[in-house]
Amino acid sequence: MRKTLVAIGIAVFSCASAYALDTPDELGKAPQAATGENRAQALKKLGDRYAGVEDYKNAGSFYISALNEARNSFTIEERKRMATVISWGGAFDEAAGEFESILSERPDDLEARLSHARVLSWMGHTVEALSEAESVLRKAPSDRDALLLKADILRWMGEGERARDIYGKLLEGRDNFGARAGLVYYNLSEGDVKGANEDLKLLRPEDAYEEKQLKEITEAVDGASRPSLDASFNYYNDSDFNQSRSYNLHYGFLFENLRANLNYLHTDAEDRIRNNSADNLSAKAETNIAGGVRGGAGAGVTFLSNLDHSVFPSWFLKVDARASGADVTAALSRETITDTAALIGNGVRYTSLSLAATRNFEKLTMRSWYSYRSYSDDNSAHDFQIAIAYPLYQKDVKLKAGDKLRFLNYGRQSLGGYYDPDYHISDQVYLNFSWEGGGLYLMAEPYGGYQTSRRFGNVDSGLFGGCSASLGYKLSKGLRIEADAEGGNSAIGTVSGFKYYQAGIKINLVP
Repeated sequence: MRKTLVAIGIAVFSCASAYALDTPDELGKAPQAATGENRAQALKKLGDRYAGVEDYKNAGSFYISALNEARNSFTIEERKRMATVISWGGAFDEAAGEFESILSERPDDLEARLSHARVLSWMGHTVEALSEAESVLRKAPSDRDALLLKADILRWMGEGERARDIYGKLLEGRDNFGARAGLVYYNLSEGDVKGANEDLKLLRPEDAYEEKQLKEITEAVDGASRPSLDASFNYYNDSDFNQSRSYNLHYGFLFENLRANLNYLHTDAEDRIRNNSADNLSAKAETNIAGGVRGGAGAGVTFLSNLDHSVFPSWFLKVDARASGADVTAALSRETITDTAALIGNGVRYTSLSLAATRNFEKLTMRSWYSYRSYSDDNSAHDFQIAIAYPLYQKDVKLKAGDKLRFLNYGRQSLGGYYDPDYHISDQVYLNFSWEGGGLYLMAEPYGGYQTSRRFGNVDSGLFGGCSASLGYKLSKGLRIEADAEGGNSAIGTVSGFKYYQAGIKINLVP
């Protein structure tokens, strides 16, 4: 409701002042003709004109110039309205700075503090935003806008259950669009599509902004509910003369809250002395168990076209939960390795027990992972990884940096066709770049680091590097095509442990 009133106020204010100058040409000339406060007022009028037609990006640009020209020529209320529009235009740093300037002059202005919290949350500064929202609630415990913002921030921080409780309190006695929308997103994050649909049906927008929100929420629920079909091809080549071509079909669908996947993978692999193939059929399903805990299970079978024409079963069990602010996953599986002709020929399988935990600390994300694998050729491995990621820039272009530390050791060298060092230690730094616009999206991640390992008594150490990239295009609402490529010389970049490159293409259809 408060945002609606702010929007109405801005619209009225804009309409009243937008036509103080007669034409766009006069508006354009005014800033050059004026100086000081007059120039600031002229720039503001330009911003008002754009705000009046909901072009908040251009409006924000003129408001920023006006404030920089003569901030003191505007009232606090005018500055708050201008900062709000600046934030709607995506200039979050400038909007946050203006609200901070206002709060330095008027620290008890709860409306400005709450707006500051909202902008900080959009910037991803969730801890600071939560602190500001709670500061408002200490002075106004029943402020519904502050409660709603606190719940949204908690949900973005992964504290879904705490957010759900606040949404529930806001809905007691009367409906609240923002709280109901928050529950929809909470249910989607928990995999409860049925619950999300039930709350979606109860959403009643009261203005154009909420109508837009409803459309976005409906698309999110619809996307989570619809089946999907993926068809992909991948080519692989490495410095040990391994080549493979993989063809994959994947179908996913939802039944009540049970998300199921059917998968078929065919691999043709060759090297200098072998030419083998493999076919794998599998089915997996995941659902909520209770209290934010999800469980998954699956089974499959792999047919190997090797000398023995072997047939091996596979299976999969997984549990996801949230504990102490972290997302935790435990998994147990049995798989057959079909990456190269040697591995298919040797019929290598393994049983894996893995544990993973991911936690967000403000902007920093930390992930740790451990796996124990027992192989069919009397070998075993301990594999430990820890990784951190930090966003450097998160606007139209997204840029983040990270580091991955990994330790791996095997019980012996089995000559089974996979990389099995006595030990391997590596530290890898990477830079991830992504962009999306006009239906086109792309990602690139160059990386490099230092690695050392011992295998067959020989120690090998040195620098390594590589890059992965993808380019996709959304042909229509439910159809997209994507190409990807990767290459490098990391010893653990692939299962066989050589210099390699691979490239592929995928088509995704959501009917």
